[in-house]
Amino acid sequence: MSPLDNAPARASAAPEQAVDTLIVGAGFSGLYLLKRFRDLGIKARAVEAGAGVGGTTAIGAGFRARI
Repeated sequence: MSPLDNAPARASAAPEQAVDTLIVGAGFSGLYLLKRFRDLGIKARAVEAGAGVGGTTAIGAGFRARI
């Protein structure tokens, strides 16, 4: 099972669920927070506007790489 429950972040993608924490962005930090919150027993969900997870990182002088 994916950390994002295999559902893209769309308003109609999944039924409403009560959560304690909503994480906006599924880059490295967002996925880390999702895991930590769930490990602590906190109901958390991450949403991502992009097509996939992983985010973008800056490497060197201005070069940006999709992860």
